[in-house]
Amino acid sequence: MKKLFCLLLCLLVLCGCSNSANTDTDTDTATAIDMSAVSSVADLKGAKIAVQTDLHEELAQQIEDVEYQYYDNLDMSVTSVKTGIMDGAIMDQPIAYVYTMKDDSLAYTDFTNNVNGFTVSEADYANAVAFKKGN
Repeated sequence: MKKLFCLLLCLLVLCGCSNSANTDTDTDTATAIDMSAVSSVADLKGAKIAVQTDLHEELAQQIEDVEYQYYDNLDMSVTSVKTGIMDGAIMDQPIAYVYTMKDDSLAYTDFTNNVNGFTVSEADYANAVAFKKGN
């Protein structure tokens, strides 16, 4: 009898865990923003953005209500965008250009310092956000 009770308890715990995981996934999907309409940093409000460096983190912090996640490299960042985990990724403009040339499902928005983009010092260089087309 004890073994049957333990088995039932384990099954209930497993069902509860799988249910909560589905809820989290549904919530993440529902909060994705339309990156194809982005023309300025202000349009990124509430976005989930992949970053790779401290500079990228500083730039992401300039976005209102942003959620950002560190990734070890750009390939992981781009994969997180393509799979829908993240809405976009901050990267240098030339690198964003290369990724979009290699994969036509990706696009990027070029931000001009102090015009439609991030505010960076003269020591910093141009940045862009890559995103999946039709997102």
